[in-house]
Amino acid sequence: MKIFFILAAVTMLFSTIIGQNTVDKSSTCSEQDVKRISSRGIRFGMDQEEVIRQFSENGGLTGVRGEYLQEQGRTRYTYFEDQAQAVLAGLQSMAARNFGYSVVSLAPKDKTRFEGIAHYDLGFLDKKLSFLRVNYLKPKWKDQEQFIQRVSEVLNLRVPKSSFDGRSLDRFQCGTYSVGFTQSFNDEIRSSFQISAPVNEITQERRRKAEDEEREKDIKGFKP
Repeated sequence: MKIFFILAAVTMLFSTIIGQNTVDKSSTCSEQDVKRISSRGIRFGMDQEEVIRQFSENGGLTGVRGEYLQEQGRTRYTYFEDQAQAVLAGLQSMAARNFGYSVVSLAPKDKTRFEGIAHYDLGFLDKKLSFLRVNYLKPKWKDQEQFIQRVSEVLNLRVPKSSFDGRSLDRFQCGTYSVGFTQSFNDEIRSSFQISAPVNEITQERRRKAEDEEREKDIKGFKP
């Protein structure tokens, strides 16, 4: 059984969710705008098992690993086969270690339904889809503005004007949710669109609570 659920993956998605880029909080979009977003039937907030079924064929899944090649300035992706039940078990195990959060990257097997999509990065909080990144192979957009404009039109998503002002801004807030756009000219994957619930804040609060409870327990049981 191939295990591709590792803490590093959680860290990678957390860093993406938090990000180092500027986040525009002046957007007029709302949480309801985000909650209705769907990518080929993959909906934000879907149950974990339902999401996994969208990628399964005869009980099998195609997993994805990414490795950044520093010298070449690009990411190399490796695709491999695994079983849906093994994936679900791995997600459950990861969530138990990471305050309810788990991640996985999957490539769709239905190439007709998911035409133009290389793979999805998926994050689940309490078994609900709370992080969704769609990685596209095509079209080859003229620039970032064209990509953002077209996605926002198709999804009926209100994007702040600052997304097009040349500041390389690629993330903005919709209530407590964040929306992001990225482009790469070196990778096979040309562009990505992502949405995220405030996963980092939620899990950090859970971590603090667990640490406080453990501290209180130790204090009560302390013997000089």
